[in-house]
Amino acid sequence: MHKPDPPAFDAGTVLVTSQAFGLLHRADIAPADLLAEHQQLIPAKAAPTDLAVRLSAIHLRQRVTTRFPVLTLRPQAQVTEVCVVTEPGHHLTLILLASEIR
Repeated sequence: MHKPDPPAFDAGTVLVTSQAFGLLHRADIAPADLLAEHQQLIPAKAAPTDLAVRLSAIHLRQRVTTRFPVLTLRPQAQVTEVCVVTEPGHHLTLILLASEIR
C-alpha cells in the first residue's frame, strides 16, 4: 500500500469559505484532500503551474497557490476552479473559489 508523501510545508490554520465548502460538498470532495494535495511539492490533481516559482515560494515561505478544477454535475455540468492559498509565513491557508480572490 502506497503511503502519501509527507507535506512539503506547513499550512498553518486552514479556513474554507462557505462557497468553496458548498461546491466541494456537491462534488463529493473533502477540503482536507485538496489541502493534502496542495502541500505536495508537485500536486498531481492541480492545474499546471511553474514548478520553479512554486518551489521557491515553498522554500522562502512565500504565498503558495494551487488551483484545482472541480467538476459538479448539478444543476448542470460545470467546472469551477477552487484555489488553496497558503499565505506568506505559512501560518494561514485559505480554500476558496477563484472568483472569491480579490
